[in-house]
Amino acid sequence: MVPKFPDLLLGLGKEDRVHIWHATLKPGVSIADLRRVLSRDEILRAEGYRFERDRIQFTFGRAVARIILARYLSADPATIHISYGRHGKPELRDKSAAGTPLFFNISRKRDHIVVAVARNRSVGVDIEYIDDQVSVSAIANTYFQLEESAYLQKLPTAERLREFYRIWTRKEAILKALGTGLEYPLDSFSALQDTVVMEATWRIVNFETAPGYIGAVAINDDPPTVDFYCADPLVTEFQTSQIPVGVLDRCVTPEHRQTYT
Repeated sequence: MVPKFPDLLLGLGKEDRVHIWHATLKPGVSIADLRRVLSRDEILRAEGYRFERDRIQFTFGRAVARIILARYLSADPATIHISYGRHGKPELRDKSAAGTPLFFNISRKRDHIVVAVARNRSVGVDIEYIDDQVSVSAIANTYFQLEESAYLQKLPTAERLREFYRIWTRKEAILKALGTGLEYPLDSFSALQDTVVMEATWRIVNFETAPGYIGAVAINDDPPTVDFYCADPLVTEFQTSQIPVGVLDRCVTPEHRQTYT
């Protein structure tokens, strides 16, 4: 079964854990049902997308985030107050029932959504699809530091693409944790190491949620322990009022069914 409040809140510990939730937009998911938990601002943002697919993915992602956060807050997903920083970083205005400030971040790619939740410290998350048509050298030479580009060029061709996305997601996760938009260009810092100092000390962990995808989470201060959960049962529960029997609470491929530290 999926953990429930207060188990989720307790599971975060004081400050040393990060929960990453993964959900997949599958056939049969009612976007109309999910749309009703969105705020007016989120509905307007969804309607601002030109293509229907983008509107659906945005709606799905924001609704899933609300459903997940509701478990920590012991609240109705529709009543959660989310504000936005100067560069659009979502921020939770509500505190948990225990009075604990919660921080979260969202990333979506195609039909996959990840939501990172942390206690008392800022967090950023990014997920990318590993596209074998991307021009690794051209992008790295434009957006990466020289040491990062040189590192990629020294790798065997078979490893280069994955390492490129590993670095890319780490950079994106840090910038999203900072919430500064592009005030810091991607080539202004290196993400080769697990610790990056930019306004604060950021610890980075890469992860996988589905074949062909790679992600990264960045959190300030101490190295995090990262736990993974599947949000698909929460979506089902929201739409049918019950969680399917036998659904695992972990949501990673078998070879990565573990806690990352």
